[in-house]
Amino acid sequence: MDAKAFRKAQKSTQDLGEGGSSGVTCGKYCLAFVCPCSIICSGRGAAVGTSKNNKLVGMEKVMDYVIACKNAPAHYHWSVQNYHYETHYSTDSEGNTTSHEVRVNTHFARTGGALVSTDATPPFQPNVTKSSVALKSVVDAAPDANFQQEFEGQKQMFYQSNRTDTHADYGAWYTVEGQKPTVHVAWVDHEDPWYATVCGRNCAALTPFTAVAWLKAINGYMGKQKVTFKKTCSGFAAPQRTPKNLRDIAAGR
Repeated sequence: MDAKAFRKAQKSTQDLGEGGSSGVTCGKYCLAFVCPCSIICSGRGAAVGTSKNNKLVGMEKVMDYVIACKNAPAHYHWSVQNYHYETHYSTDSEGNTTSHEVRVNTHFARTGGALVSTDATPPFQPNVTKSSVALKSVVDAAPDANFQQEFEGQKQMFYQSNRTDTHADYGAWYTVEGQKPTVHVAWVDHEDPWYATVCGRNCAALTPFTAVAWLKAINGYMGKQKVTFKKTCSGFAAPQRTPKNLRDIAAGR
């Protein structure tokens, strides 16, 4: 998309694209003032951080990325982090002893793989209200009715076979190959202003006043958009290994 075409698309855009954001909220400004470094993890801050190596320039590049993610199968990920608590004692200079609980992580296991999946992602409507966009991508996947029982059964077997301590945190999430959690999109090729660089962002994160000023400046330059890749899964793409093998692999055996 050249500059002339972008201006035409921008003028004709009446509403934000699918998942578009209208701007920085008051809550974000307050958070930036209380915790300036929070701007680094914000949507626009994360996008600026990817500008050097992963920036998508032009409508064609963006559409190629979206189409690739729509065509890619969903991948499942399961994890188990085992832990327990230990009582630690400390004595101060006056001989008073106090105790406190400390969490100790032990065995960790993780596995994943591709799923046979069908895409149901809505048509992508680019948010061209501004020349740049922080594009966030998430995956909304779920097994269909015929696959639900098998999928949940395999997941619980993995969890149970890797439960080795008093407590455990369980994780389960989906991705698609090539997915970029947050990426800087530029609809036309142009040089970014100094504050839309990693150096400018990091310098602004040093004080409350510069963090708030950075948010105001970046809000005028960069919009936000979220695209959700919806997948319905009907089976495992490869034969499943037994929980014992999964545990051995996680342990490096």
